[in-house]
Amino acid sequence: MGQVFGDGAPGIVVGTGNYYPRAPDRYHVLAFDNNCNLRWSSYLDGDTLGSPAIADIEGNASVAVLEGADLGPDASSAELVWALNGATGAALPGWPVATPGRIMGSITTAELTGVGYQDLLVPTTSGLVIIDGKSARIVATLGNGAVGLQNAALVTKDPNGLTGITIAGYGAGNEGVILHYEVQGTAGMGLGLRSWPMFHQNRRLDGWLDAPPPATLNKPIVGMAATPRSNGDWNVASDGGIFSFGNATYYGSMPAVLAAENSMGE
Repeated sequence: MGQVFGDGAPGIVVGTGNYYPRAPDRYHVLAFDNNCNLRWSSYLDGDTLGSPAIADIEGNASVAVLEGADLGPDASSAELVWALNGATGAALPGWPVATPGRIMGSITTAELTGVGYQDLLVPTTSGLVIIDGKSARIVATLGNGAVGLQNAALVTKDPNGLTGITIAGYGAGNEGVILHYEVQGTAGMGLGLRSWPMFHQNRRLDGWLDAPPPATLNKPIVGMAATPRSNGDWNVASDGGIFSFGNATYYGSMPAVLAAENSMGE
């Protein structure tokens, strides 16, 4: 979910997965407006298993929808990474880009070069493929030969100021593997205003692109409580800030709630 269509209106983009082999929408990405009307549908010539990412990969404040197309274990050709125009669903110039490994996880993005556009981090069964957003060129593969991935990479700012990349997958013996990398030369850089560094993009987990880049909390989390059916939770920081996730309703921070109660009591 995010500001997909370039007109400020919210939208939802989804891949159709691989669950219904004979369904007419297989191999597609679908874009809906906030009234659930279909705005566009794009055929990507492969299973669209991961959730799409939304980012500015051209550095011009435009919105691109990013999705991998998985061709299966017996495919004779490479997997494909697509960048689609958010307003129309048409492929952007230079895309799709072929990758050597299967793509079953979600793409994430971050500004790794500091020049104003987002780069793609594509999880594949042959490691994490990093694609320069503007040139559509593969620039690196992290964990190549050491780890297979079926989930999204996490991009963070490490305590030393460098951009960190964490991947979790499996090794040659099917053992679990977690690797962390740091991108040199990124001290003092943010992740970019339109970054998509995790599954839902920001601390509110709502996918809105106008949110500030993820940053450290003002104060650490000191408590957590689950909703009655355990479909969500509230986290509370030591300064009284409250963060709601899942189906947990946000009622405001503790200082604001207490201030309102005191005002009513007077």
